[in-house]
Amino acid sequence: MSIKVATRVRPFNDHEIQKNQPLCIAMNGNKTILFDSDKEKVFHFDYSFWSHDKFEVDEKGYRKPLPNSGYADQNMIFNTVRKDTINQLFQGQNCCILTFGQQKSGRSYTLSGSDDNQGLIHNFVQGIFQQLSQSQTINTKYEVYTSMLFISNENVYDQLSPTNFQQLKVRENALQGVYVENLIEEQFDSPESFEQIRKKGLNSILKYQTMMSILLTHIHTIFQIQIKETKMLDDQLIENFRRINFGDLACLDKSIKINNSSGYQSISVNIGKSLSTLGEVICKILMQSQQQDQKIYPPYRNSKLTRILQQTLNLKSNIILILTISPAINAFEQTLGNLRFAYQFMKIKNNDGCKQKIAENNQFLNQNEAETQIQTQTKIVQSNIKQQIENKQDCEIYQNTQFIEKFNKSEEMYSNNDIQYKAVISQRDGIIELKPFSQESCENIFVNNQQIKELTKLSHNDRITFGKSTTLLVQYFGQEKIQSDSNIIFVEKDTTKTSENNPIIEDVNKSIDFEQQLNQ
Repeated sequence: MSIKVATRVRPFNDHEIQKNQPLCIAMNGNKTILFDSDKEKVFHFDYSFWSHDKFEVDEKGYRKPLPNSGYADQNMIFNTVRKDTINQLFQGQNCCILTFGQQKSGRSYTLSGSDDNQGLIHNFVQGIFQQLSQSQTINTKYEVYTSMLFISNENVYDQLSPTNFQQLKVRENALQGVYVENLIEEQFDSPESFEQIRKKGLNSILKYQTMMSILLTHIHTIFQIQIKETKMLDDQLIENFRRINFGDLACLDKSIKINNSSGYQSISVNIGKSLSTLGEVICKILMQSQQQDQKIYPPYRNSKLTRILQQTLNLKSNIILILTISPAINAFEQTLGNLRFAYQFMKIKNNDGCKQKIAENNQFLNQNEAETQIQTQTKIVQSNIKQQIENKQDCEIYQNTQFIEKFNKSEEMYSNNDIQYKAVISQRDGIIELKPFSQESCENIFVNNQQIKELTKLSHNDRITFGKSTTLLVQYFGQEKIQSDSNIIFVEKDTTKTSENNPIIEDVNKSIDFEQQLNQ
């Protein structure tokens, strides 16, 4: 995995020449220098491509560098980028190449080029077929496919669809990973056949531009190339896929923000969101590669652009970012903003202070490893003993707490329902006795219409009355005795039906349904 960041400055255009705009860009090695009459800003990138001047146009219309000029033509840029991509592509690493920058800064020219000066896409296709001719064997077969799509206002469209433009959905499954549903893929077998497909896609996007009155600079365009490798190994067919995505990204400029009547405000918001999400994703990929934090997750789902690029925009891919900039002073502020956007990736890549801190921490851990292990084992033993004691104490505290909560709840229930008819009914050796639970409850408990104020033996057919609502009849059946001694707290019958586990009834020795015993 690698991430390379480059800048490229174009020549003055006709408008800038007419306005006699001063130059505000200089390059020296990998340095890009932005300056005006008062100050200068220096940015270091992996590559700084000077394509402003010192070139000549040959008889075929190709812009080639003058001797010893340092001019970066289309072939030079391709040869620089291919070193980090094509060989790795056939070794299983995907690739993502993105161009971004302000309007008319040379993004599309760098990626697609012109008939006389073909860009990166055409040159990559040629390089892929050259590599295929060297890698082709009897047991290995290659097929190459392409698809083209564009994103307008966070809606995805197929450039190769013969029908009217329909919005496509981004899907994901275990077999294909992230993909665009119903996106057309066309197979091609040469750079010439690819050019025919690409021109068809470009005509399609121009048609959409006319229908929707949208500028091409407000659309993200993505060219996808997929290489399918089929190998025969031990009488089994094994398929491998390599992917490369080219992205010509929309720009965010002042013209979008001003015009609100045609819905450009929504376009402005979505372009800004997708570009900021792209920056966040790349930054987090860089942080993942440095292993600063294993819990870093790039927010691919926050925009359609990063979601579609996800399979080629990750730790297992080679990523090339090319910022194209204007050389004129009238674009100074936009150029400065774009340079700062690109430079944030370089700052994370070159975070030497963080790397040094990680190395120092690792050295410290190695020196103290033995002592740390002993301390850790001692702490584990102590922690286990402490945990056992705490668990036992916690269990006792929990049981006591549960008892107190139940008791308080029962007391609260008594208070809320105004239950004052409590008595203790006990049996011992076949003799049943009743005793009021408190002095207050004596006023509401009667046996054979006699108020009970103390422990009273109950006889056969005694009638116990609680208040005005509940009456019980005592029955002795021969010599039959209750099997065990029990003390039962008994309350008004109607209140005991509110819950099966009513805490008002407590059996000290063994639970006995007193009413059921009397009715047997």
